[in-house]
Amino acid sequence: MDPSLRATRLARTVVLAFIVAITVLNVVWAIGDWHLHDMNVYWTAAEQWRQTGNPYTPLPTADADSVYRYAPWFAALWVPLTLLPRLLVNIGWSGILIVAAFTAVWPLFRAAGRSALPLGLLMWGILIGMAAIGNSHGLMIAWLVWGAERRSGPLWIAMAASLKVVPILWVLVYLGRRQWDRAAATVALTALLVAPLLLFERPPLATEFGVSNSLWSIAPWLWLAALPVGLITAIVIAVRWNRIAWPAIGAIGNLVLPRLFIYDVTLILPGLAETIERVRAGRGAAHSSRAG
Repeated sequence: MDPSLRATRLARTVVLAFIVAITVLNVVWAIGDWHLHDMNVYWTAAEQWRQTGNPYTPLPTADADSVYRYAPWFAALWVPLTLLPRLLVNIGWSGILIVAAFTAVWPLFRAAGRSALPLGLLMWGILIGMAAIGNSHGLMIAWLVWGAERRSGPLWIAMAASLKVVPILWVLVYLGRRQWDRAAATVALTALLVAPLLLFERPPLATEFGVSNSLWSIAPWLWLAALPVGLITAIVIAVRWNRIAWPAIGAIGNLVLPRLFIYDVTLILPGLAETIERVRAGRGAAHSSRAG
């Protein structure tokens, strides 16, 4: 066997073993510490809406990790859930997030097969870890994975942008394709979902970024310098290399987020399966033209 080929196979085996180990540890940790901390934030916001008329009213014990930051519509969905037994909601929400973790990575396996195993396992393990926390991120990624390239794409992007802001960058995909109607619909729907936020008084904590893995936490000036670079790069990719724009812009989102956590790497998943299929189709067409 060619030594270089042997080295390549060994490197792949080591990387896969490392990723499997990380995934197993994530799952074991999740099962052992299924605390749904972030679900408590949504639950509290709904209760505060019922009691005070404002989902952003913080509890005396609130901090940067437990204050509600999302658009009001998401808290509104939780209001009727607070009328149900808490255990039932805990189980139901956990089930939704577990299903979302599988849903978010399945199209990647469908598009790339076994070659997607390392990345798919890594992303799935991270999303299972987020399910244990009760964070809505996994559900958001799942609806983006399945909805971004559909006709309803503007709605799914707008919903995500109203929760995490940075998904609005994917409107650049539509602009790069000159799909002006879809771009306009995305912006309009986002504004419609976010606008009710102005009706409520929000505490200072809701606008603070807190400590995270972002450039902002390292040095605000570094984040401010990286922001225009990231945005310009996203625009160039959307215009010149639109075929890979979905995952590329998702990756750039990790650069421009002022509040960044490890699970944000899953922003590369929306549109990734379709990107792989387009790239493979392009290579097949180029091969056919050369053969002809």
